[in-house]
Amino acid sequence: MGHSGAELRQAYQALATNLQAEHAALEAVVQEMRSTLTEVKAAVEAAALELAAVYVPVLTAPVLADAEQKTGFRGYSRFDPLRAMEKERLRLQQEVAAIRLEETYVRREYLVGPNGSITRKLAEVQDHFDTWERECQRFEGLEGFLELVDVKYDTPEFQNRWWTPNYWRQWAAGDRICATLELNDFGDDVLPAYEKVRVPREQWKQQLAAVVRERDAVLALVKRHDDSVYRLQNLEQIYLEECRKAMAVHLRTADTGLLQGWGGGDRAIEVGLKKLAGCLAKVDYLTGLTKTAETEALAVSERAQQAGFKASKYGRPKKMISQYPDSSYPASGFASVQKFGAKREKYRAVAQKIHRYDHYDRFDLHNDPNLWWAEMTGRAPGRYYPGLQNWYDRNPNINIIHIDAHDDHLPSVARAVADRAHDDLGDLS
Repeated sequence: MGHSGAELRQAYQALATNLQAEHAALEAVVQEMRSTLTEVKAAVEAAALELAAVYVPVLTAPVLADAEQKTGFRGYSRFDPLRAMEKERLRLQQEVAAIRLEETYVRREYLVGPNGSITRKLAEVQDHFDTWERECQRFEGLEGFLELVDVKYDTPEFQNRWWTPNYWRQWAAGDRICATLELNDFGDDVLPAYEKVRVPREQWKQQLAAVVRERDAVLALVKRHDDSVYRLQNLEQIYLEECRKAMAVHLRTADTGLLQGWGGGDRAIEVGLKKLAGCLAKVDYLTGLTKTAETEALAVSERAQQAGFKASKYGRPKKMISQYPDSSYPASGFASVQKFGAKREKYRAVAQKIHRYDHYDRFDLHNDPNLWWAEMTGRAPGRYYPGLQNWYDRNPNINIIHIDAHDDHLPSVARAVADRAHDDLGDLS
């Protein structure tokens, strides 16, 4: 029976519109997944710091040595934070003592207090400056005034000539300003009047800047003293937090299985390791899912462009009235739009499942790390995660070990692999 070019043009236009809508929806999912990934990366940082606090609860030499033994981290023995802390403590004590002997610091209240000499001087100079600033604004606030001053209008240095457009525009501005100020001539009257207020304004401006510098120097000294005192009073906590941050960096890349073995059965360490391992797995999975969705969004965009090109092709006058076989109709294209939509929702649903998972404590770290996926989602990965999918295909009968022996969340990977039959949505190529 076939289709006319006009019918094909209409069909491809509709297909292009549908694909563009799907691309927009898929881009929204990508943005949502990127936002989720950012949250999970922050959760990794938090989990690593929480675990570091378990290893380093206080800042003592035995605690640091024990933390190194249980983690393989050697930063404390190499750079000795306790020695560095005591060295800084001595420096801060000397600095605070020296500042307190400086005359400027001793007289700070008399200089920059509410009634201090510099405070009063600043108010006086500011008042004079403001007065002359208001006088200057009578001139500078007029449209075009500063431009005329800049080009030296109506003076021997004025360069513009009568045959240039700016000459007539600036002339008109000069006349308008003279009329506003009720003065006769710009060069003879306006500029001298302006100079009478500009010169003292600039003089007071320089004095104001000098007084501000004087005040700021006192305030900077006071701040330096207060900052040093605060750091001195909180030095041990500051170094403790720095030690934990250094440990957290190490923990994010360490082998959690080894760390569990070195933990000596410490329950708090085991709980922290599980949470960190789970959060790291989330980052890996969401990164892979996001990349897959980005690739698919690009493919949908390209298909929308192709459909648009074909709509244009069949819209040519000669092709509009021609007949084409049924195979020219984009039936498979419309079907692919539905498949793309289904896969998009699958990406979103899986990402949300991974994001919401928080039962880290029940996952035994003796499990292969790849089993975090099945633990979080309840099934094996589909074709949207090929590398991980291959591992599950090669290991279909591995049980997920849980801490709770009665937990029937997922007895084996075999069930997860079987469930994948409901996940795959077919080849959309």
